[in-house]
Amino acid sequence: MSNRNNKTYGFNSEEIRSSIERAILINKEKLKECKEWNGWNNEDGLWQEIERTNGVIKEKYDYTIIRE
Repeated sequence: MSNRNNKTYGFNSEEIRSSIERAILINKEKLKECKEWNGWNNEDGLWQEIERTNGVIKEKYDYTIIRE
């Protein structure tokens, strides 16, 4: 049995999404230069991985972190 509807707390997902988006976009150029972790094999470094992850989230959950 799921307790999804019996939340004991709440949060503003739009406010969180906006904060994450703002931080990512502010650091976009640094992310493109970062070739560590998942960005090591991408031309645009971690930025390319963020775009890929955003696409997966959009496809699976119809939600986007970056509306660019």
